Formats: sequence, C-alpha cells, structure tokens
Amino acid sequence: MFAIAFLWSLMIHAVTVEIDGIAYYINLKTGLTEVTSNAAHPYSGDIVIPETIVYEGTQYTVTGIGEKAFFQKDITSVTFPKSITSIGASAFMYCQVLDSIEIPEHVTIIPTDAFASCQNLKHVRLPEGLTEIGNSAFNSCYGLDSIIIPNTMKTIEDWAFAGCENLSYVKIPQQLKTVGQGAFGSCPSLAYVDIPDLSSWAMITFNNYTANPLYYAKKLIVNGEEITDLVIPDDVTYIGGNAFRCCMNLTSVTIGNHVRSIGLGAFMECSNITSIIIGEDVTSIDRLVFYRCTKVNSVTSYPRKVPTTASDAFDANLLENANLYVASTAFDNYYRSDPWKNFKEIIALDFPKHNLSYYLNDVLYKSYTLEEGEYITPEPAPEKDGYTFSGWSEIPERMPKQDVTVTGSLTLTSQTFMQNGIHYQLWVKPQTADVTGVTIENISDFSGQIDIPSTLTVDGTTFDVTSIGDLSFHMCESLNSVSIPASVTNIGKQAFEGCMLQNVFVENAYTQILDNSFSQATYNHAMLYIPKDKWMEAVYHGDFWRFINIREIVTNTSNLSDMQAYTMMDRNTFGYMVYDAVNERTAMTDAYYNVDENALNNCWQILKKDGNDYLYNIGASKYATFNTDGQITLTEYPVTINMENGEDGVIIGNNTQKQWAFVLNNKVQAKDVIIDSVPTIDFVSGVANQYYQMNGMTSTKSHKGLVIIKSKDRKTRKTVR
Repeated sequence: MFAIAFLWSLMIHAVTVEIDGIAYYINLKTGLTEVTSNAAHPYSGDIVIPETIVYEGTQYTVTGIGEKAFFQKDITSVTFPKSITSIGASAFMYCQVLDSIEIPEHVTIIPTDAFASCQNLKHVRLPEGLTEIGNSAFNSCYGLDSIIIPNTMKTIEDWAFAGCENLSYVKIPQQLKTVGQGAFGSCPSLAYVDIPDLSSWAMITFNNYTANPLYYAKKLIVNGEEITDLVIPDDVTYIGGNAFRCCMNLTSVTIGNHVRSIGLGAFMECSNITSIIIGEDVTSIDRLVFYRCTKVNSVTSYPRKVPTTASDAFDANLLENANLYVASTAFDNYYRSDPWKNFKEIIALDFPKHNLSYYLNDVLYKSYTLEEGEYITPEPAPEKDGYTFSGWSEIPERMPKQDVTVTGSLTLTSQTFMQNGIHYQLWVKPQTADVTGVTIENISDFSGQIDIPSTLTVDGTTFDVTSIGDLSFHMCESLNSVSIPASVTNIGKQAFEGCMLQNVFVENAYTQILDNSFSQATYNHAMLYIPKDKWMEAVYHGDFWRFINIREIVTNTSNLSDMQAYTMMDRNTFGYMVYDAVNERTAMTDAYYNVDENALNNCWQILKKDGNDYLYNIGASKYATFNTDGQITLTEYPVTINMENGEDGVIIGNNTQKQWAFVLNNKVQAKDVIIDSVPTIDFVSGVANQYYQMNGMTSTKSHKGLVIIKSKDRKTRKTVR
C-alpha cells in the first residue's frame, strides 16, 4: 500500500484548491495558477482576486482567469491583480449583473465569448497592449454605450460587439488592420465613430458591411470634423472593402494618386455623392464599389490605362445618368471597355502639356511633350563603347504639372588605341592599358624586335601598360625578339604562340605567364633575359621556370669592359659549361677549383678597373687568379690578369692539362679545336670588334649579361642545350 501511495503522489501534478472563497487551479510542476470555477460555492457579489496565494507552504502567483471561471454567475464587479496575463474563453459569459470591468494591463487577447451576454455591463476599459478582441467577446452587452479601442489593437474578430444595442460611440485606433464580419452588427444606436487618421482607416479591411461601424453611424468624422468632401490622402495605396460604406454625409470623393486598388463595396450606399474623381494610379476596382450611389452625375477617371473593373462596380442608375471624363489619349480605351462604355457620355479632356527633356553631359539629348498624368516611358540609357552611363534616375512614373528635366552622363571607362600597329585597350580608372593584338593585315610587318612600351600617352593622359592579352601576337612568325617592361604583370594565353622568338627580355621577374603564353619552342630554345639578381624570384617564386635558357641582364656601367666571359655548371656532370658561339653548341670543363658552388650566379666576367683587366667571379663576388697548377684562387681584392702568349685574353682552368679554356675579347676570333674529345676553343687574333654572344649571334657590340650556373646544390627544372 505504501508503494501504491508513493506512486500515486508522483502522478499528481495539479490540484484545485479553494482559498478565501475563490477556487484556483495550480499546476504543481510549472507553477501556473489561475482562477477556476467553484461548483461547491458559486461566485456572487464583488470579487477581488489576489496577486498571490499560498498552498502547502508554497507561494504561487495568480496569472490567469480560466475558461468559464465565472460563467453565468451573479457577480457585480471584479478586481484583477496586475499579475493577470490571460483570460479564458467564456470566462465571464452571462454575468448579467456585472456592471463594469477593467481589463488588466498585461492581457493582450480577449478570447471568444469572454464577456458575451453581460447584459448589464456598461463600462469597459481596454488596456494599451491589447492586440486582439476575439469572436463575440462583447456580443449582446446591451448596456455598453461606448468603447475606446486601444492604439495597439490589430484585429477585431467576427461579431465582437454585435448586438450591443445601446453602443453609440466607438473610437478606432490607427493600428487596426482587420475587422471581422458582423463585428458591429445590430448596433443601431451607433452615432459617432471617432477616426483619428483617415489614411489608416481607408486601409482597414472590413469583412462585411456590418463589420464597419459607419454602417450605422452614417457619418464620417475625422478628428472631430465631419467630412463631406472626401479626399483620400496620397499615402494611401489601397482602399479596404466596405471602408466608407453608408457614409451618407459624403457629397464628393477624390481617390488619391497613389491608390492602386479599391476594395469590395468601399463606397456602397453613399447615396449623396454627386461626383467622383479616380486617381491616376488606380489599376483595379472591385465589385459594388459605387453601387447605390445614385446621385452621381460626374466621374473623372485619370488613369490612362483603363483599370480592371468589376461589371457591377457602378450602379446601373449611375451609368445611365453620369458623364465620364477621361484623358483624350485614353478615350478609345474607355470607349471599348466594360463597364466604362456604358456611361451616359464619355467626354475627352485635354490636359495641360509639359516638356520632358533629357540632357546628356549637359547637352540636350531628347525631348518629349506629354500631358499631365500621362505615363512616362523612360528613355533607354545611351550606350557607347568604352563609356559608362549614369543618370536618368529621377524620372516620374507619370507626367507632373510642370516640365521635367532629366540628366545623365557618359563617363569614359575605356577606349581602344593603336600605336605602331599594336592595339591597346585603355582604362580610365585606373589609368592602365592592355595590349590586345596587332593589325591582322600587317601581321607580316612584325619582324625582328618589338619593344612593348611601359606607358602610353593619349590626349595628354598617361596609361601604364600592365598586361598583354590573349592571342595578342599570335602567329607573328617573323618576330624574333620582344622586350617586356616591368609594368606588365601578366601575359595571356597564346599571346606569343607561333612566334619564332630567339630572345625574350623581361624586366619584371614576377610577371605572370601561362603554359601556352609562349610556344614550347620558345620555352625550349629562346634566351630569356631577366633583371640582375632576380634569378631566384623568376625561377623559384615566379613563372619563368618554363624557360630552359635564362640569363640575367647586367646593367652597363663604367666598371664593365667590352669583354665578357661566361661559364655554367651542368646539373648532370657538374662540370662547367661554356657556349661555343661559332658552332652553336656547348663545351665543358671540370675545372671548378675553389669556385663557390653555393653562389646563385657562378659566372665570370672581365672587369676593367683603373686601366687593368680583372677576372671577376660574380657568384662569389670575388676576383680570380691562377697558380702554376692551374688552380683558381678567389680573393677579396683585384688581381691583375697576366695574358699568356702575348694574346689579350683570359684562360679559365689549365689549358696544358687539356682542361677547357675560353677567351673572348675584341681582338680575337674563336675557332674550334678538339682535344681528347673535349670541345675546346682556341683564339687567334686578326679580326677587330668581333663579339660572340651566348645565343650564337655575332655582332660588333658586346652583350652585357650573365648566364646562370646550374650547380649540384641548386636543383632546377632547366637544362642547358
């Protein structure tokens, strides 16, 4: 038994208790406490509900009045605590001796039948914060003579005040959106509907004619002033159904210019209206809008496009007796449209005309003459290659009662330009230029070397050349050398494909290129010249690893003579390689004594200083001398070169040991000698000003440059051919 009792206690989550004559429902789990019906001791007289109660030592806050809590009880008054937030359906229904009620401030909804048939209820105070009055909430409260709806109210449901026979005054708030059918039905004493704002009233949706208290009041009164000539304000975009039905005091109606639709029966039975003006924005008129408006003799419709109109929107007597006035430009449309064509007479109006002028960059572009109220079709934005249009932004939908000036401008954003047969696209912001191609018919003219400029000056404006676009020099087969400035940051696809390039000069080691920016033959055989000391950036951090032959560009200074010697390290054999300019091939020596193999540019040049010639190792940044064994010694200071055999030349390595030697200056000419299968060049004098460049070309002017060493400590994807 003890176990059963224990389990039973666990199952009890709520109790109903009576304290001081009032019954309460308490949810022991949630603490919810509300007043409930008391069958044992029916309520009567004055009821005072406390804010809190104590049950079994626990205090509970009373927050609600339960459903049918005081149903059909003889209570005369109720005092609510501030803690009440809800009232249940039918809570006070049929409390026929209840005289007044003040709804607690935290209640937001009065539910269905809450005070229905409280026939003696004369005074009701509704709190701010209330948003909804439910179905029949105050139905048949015969004694109620006035009601002020709070500003927070959004919805009044069906039959909410129906049957309040003595209700004579209702104040309607601005926030109200919907009134259910019959909400004020059978309220024949209604004489004064206090409307604080015409715009908000016009947009209330009344679900049937007795939803609107004006059905009985018959007069439209706004802020205490009776309205006879109704003008719908311009901030109203639609007129709700039954909004002004049965306003007998109205003699004229002007629909605002921004109203687009007029709802069912909006002006039905306004039997004293004589003239109607329909605003120019109206696009639809519902059924029975002007039904039983039998005194109307004039309707002016401003819309140029005939509104979609229900066949019974106008009373038959109205159509028979009233004239319709429309714009002359819309006359034919109304004449052919139902029910408009059924007016007694359709009269065309000539409205004043005004000018609509478009100015482009302060110059008259186009001009039109339009009637007041006529629809304006905006002029399409002008288009011009290389320009951006702005403007045409404040064009009214219809022609107003004055001239209209519309402005716009074309701003240069880009233009095409050609110089020396090369086409460019110029951009204004920022001031840059893209190489886009060459003149097709003159493609054969692009031979020899082309120097892409770093800047272009057009009409006094300087543009930086920043890119070479796709296919710009595609198939310029006679082009063998191109110089690309540092300003160019990217080269597009197939830009130089099909070009038989031998030399590519690039000033920016980070210029972006693609696999197909140049042809594979160019990547394999052409010599790429990059800025001095930028080999690492170009090959390891940039895109130029695709080139096999890469040389740094040495700036021509007073310290450099006209004599240059070059060596390279082969990555497979780790011997030094030198280019044989005469036979267009490479030769090799293994004489790499004491050479700094960790240097990036293990290359040699002849340096002329103070009238003497010195051999200088650029990679090690040191000078070189030779001992009797042919070993190379690097020193921090210049060592004068001793020329052998009276020749003005330099020996690298030990020639007597059949190691490879290379001498080049302006007094000798090279010829090929084979020693023990090692290609060797011997030098003889007799030809002046002969220079042999690393690309196999001969000229009378020496080339200032370096060839990058390929050491075993510096892995690369390049090979030297």
